[in-house]
Amino acid sequence: MVVRGPGRPTPRLRAEAEAARRSRAELVAGCRRLAEGHDVDDGLVVALGGPHARHVRAAAARAVAALTRAAA
Repeated sequence: MVVRGPGRPTPRLRAEAEAARRSRAELVAGCRRLAEGHDVDDGLVVALGGPHARHVRAAAARAVAALTRAAA
């Protein structure tokens, strides 16, 4: 297994693992939805973006919540 950093899989390995979990066709469809700006499940984002994707998604959710509160 090729890893980058302290035991972290490369982006290619994460994508291959996600394709094995979902199916290649479903992974490609999810990537397309993401590229087109549609919502996709967090699992796909984390699989593609790695461990930092969780932090990005959480920050985005907090920003949306703050904007919603400010607009109310």
